[in-house]
Amino acid sequence: MKQYLDQWNIIEGASTVERINEIPDCLEKDHLFLIRKMLKEENFEPNDFIVVEYPATGIYCCNHINNGQYFIIQEEKNKLAPYYTTCDMNEEGINNFPCTSIKESMKLIEM
Repeated sequence: MKQYLDQWNIIEGASTVERINEIPDCLEKDHLFLIRKMLKEENFEPNDFIVVEYPATGIYCCNHINNGQYFIIQEEKNKLAPYYTTCDMNEEGINNFPCTSIKESMKLIEM
């Protein structure tokens, strides 16, 4: 069974197939290919995005290389899902919420 590499300095960077293929075999590598697929399904060009931050295991913060579009993908119960963050926390102290698409994540994220 694949494990997390859990090394942000290897995971952060371009989302090109060539660069992802350079990553050792791990869950993050599989996730990056799935994120590329998710981007394509929403009519984005995956090569136009980079992983700008890998703040915690299974959380990928991605940014468009030119226009600042930003989204978050998070692994939850062995599935990847778009998430968004808010500046204010809810009554349970949470400010990170699932959403239905990368486009929705881009729209709802508060920075």
